[in-house]
Amino acid sequence: MPLLRCEAWAVGFQNENQLNGARTPTEHWDGAHWTVVPSPNPGSTPACRGENTGNVVNAVAELNPTSVWAGGFSFDCRSLLKPMVLHFDGTSWRIVHSSNTLMDARGASSPFPMLTA
Repeated sequence: MPLLRCEAWAVGFQNENQLNGARTPTEHWDGAHWTVVPSPNPGSTPACRGENTGNVVNAVAELNPTSVWAGGFSFDCRSLLKPMVLHFDGTSWRIVHSSNTLMDARGASSPFPMLTA
């Protein structure tokens, strides 16, 4: 089912300090207004407050109004970049389990997933 002609989604990251502490803004256009839709930020953990963390969403696709998918990555103060998959069910976003592949800053998989940065 295609998007209604007047509908759109926007995703990305939001922060004043590059990626450090970045949050995942997700917004929906209903044909008349943009609405911020709260989304998860798994890289933002209380244990890392004031340290290097981030969440970035860089792709979004709507299959229908109750199945919107977004992808990106997250990282906290103890890990490499982790793939992040989000799903919107028409009401709220949630994190969907994905591969535990860890990536370095270039996006390359780590050959040693037990090691953290």
